[in-house]
Amino acid sequence: MYKGKYFLLKSLLTILILLLMMYIAGILEYFSQFQAFDNITGIMPFILLLCVTGFSFALVWTIHKKISTSTIVFSLMTIFCSLLFIPAITGN
Repeated sequence: MYKGKYFLLKSLLTILILLLMMYIAGILEYFSQFQAFDNITGIMPFILLLCVTGFSFALVWTIHKKISTSTIVFSLMTIFCSLLFIPAITGN
């Protein structure tokens, strides 16, 4: 078992991010209407939500000794996917 620094905090953040993603997807009724999507435009908000969740997981579990390129890339991708989430819902 991993006994690194801040393991409990990272685990709680991971669970919190996952629950938040499931809550947002539940509000938008993606779980009950998942088979109704017939093109990429309909599924794009869910894909962006999965990207935000995955990049957030990567940010939480990356070892940050100093600012590295991967930290900057994960941060920017999380921000970009988050900003594209609202227009993807409205269809713009």
